[in-house]
Amino acid sequence: MDNPHKGHRERLRKRFLKEGFSSFDDHNILELALFYVIRQRDTNEIAHALIHRFGSVAGVLEASREELKEVDGVSEATATFFQVIAEMAKVYYNSDPAPKARVLNHSDQIGEYFVRKYLGAKKELIYLLMLDNGFHELGCEKIGEGTLTSASLNTREIAEMVLRCRAVHVILAHNHLVNGPAPSNEDIVATSYLQAALGHLDVDVTDHIIVSGRSYASLKNLDYL
Repeated sequence: MDNPHKGHRERLRKRFLKEGFSSFDDHNILELALFYVIRQRDTNEIAHALIHRFGSVAGVLEASREELKEVDGVSEATATFFQVIAEMAKVYYNSDPAPKARVLNHSDQIGEYFVRKYLGAKKELIYLLMLDNGFHELGCEKIGEGTLTSASLNTREIAEMVLRCRAVHVILAHNHLVNGPAPSNEDIVATSYLQAALGHLDVDVTDHIIVSGRSYASLKNLDYL
């Protein structure tokens, strides 16, 4: 009898070329991706094992290389392959051919901007987004790592950065690795501290975005600003 699996890889490729991923289950997406790094072994089995361990394609792409290698059939090369895909996705989502033309004047826009910025973050990072008078993006710089506190904000360096860009508005952002995006008392105090420091330069702290996974909170929407 003919092997029912014969030609399976080619059928899956053709299905992707015709439909994209619209009708694919998560394990099918991984199975197809694995074709390009595993030439011989049945990738369906590995794909199912990855979904079982990490829950989704997103979970696989957010996993560390060490965690991926704990799944049977995932070699160093395969784990690195998934990290390459994850990093390429971040570059794509954070790319803009003309960033100065982008207007960021609504908390939903800004929240989604930072959700993309923090994709796959394994530690707490603090960013400052700088905008001109028309809320066009002038730049976004990392200004710290770790838990946000007033002491973690180097106001002299921030002031120099803002003046160099000639920013009129700034948006503070940081991420929570656990416990969701709700602001802590320290987050609120640090925001007020930055407002006071930049107020002397006539620079407005327009919002403070806190990201946790794919969720975010806006201190402006919560009436803290």
